[in-house]
Amino acid sequence: MTTPTATARISSKKQTLEDAYSPPANFLEIDVSDPQTHGVAKKRYTDYEVRMKTNLPVFKLKESGVRRRYSDFEWLRNELERDSKIVVPPLPGKAFKRQLPFRGDDGIFEDEFIEDRRKGLEQFVNKVAGHPLAQNEKCLHMFLQEPVIDKNYVPGKIRTTLADASKPAVPATLRRHSSSSVSCNKLSERMHQHMLPSTPSSPFSAMLCTTPRSAPTGRELKTAGEKWNP
Repeated sequence: MTTPTATARISSKKQTLEDAYSPPANFLEIDVSDPQTHGVAKKRYTDYEVRMKTNLPVFKLKESGVRRRYSDFEWLRNELERDSKIVVPPLPGKAFKRQLPFRGDDGIFEDEFIEDRRKGLEQFVNKVAGHPLAQNEKCLHMFLQEPVIDKNYVPGKIRTTLADASKPAVPATLRRHSSSSVSCNKLSERMHQHMLPSTPSSPFSAMLCTTPRSAPTGRELKTAGEKWNP
């Protein structure tokens, strides 16, 4: 038999106006707008303004605006498809029929077509950028925040954590010195335990404990043994 307490409805906190209209804890907004057509004849093309606003810590800039053309969106999709582990959504079609010569209209430069393409590109980039795995790809950061896309870049991941940022950097020379000191000390201990009496004045001690010198060779050990006669 169930008790009234067990079936009682969980009380929910009433939402205030401040909660309803305050910025969300994490947000990412990308708008594709302001299409502009440039050039003439075969060099004619349309580009779009891509504006981003976010508070996600993985992005270096919290607000950015760049201009991108359709071929730039194609580049981004190809890079993500090759390097990331996500299923990349399709782009709006290239509309080859609209690019045929001797048409009675402007083809891919018609206002209606440009607006349809703009909507498709905006949906594409929002889906891609909203994926947590895609947010770690360098190509996405370059596409959204760099004025010029460097297509010769080295693909890789963006990994920024608070723990990594707070770690002090250790110079490489100190790391090498530390590792060589540990190796020297271990070798000296093994030699004294298994081969020689524990004598501070032994030339082996002086030779093996000098850092950051590398471990002695067989010839050096032989020469030192001949000179030392306890």
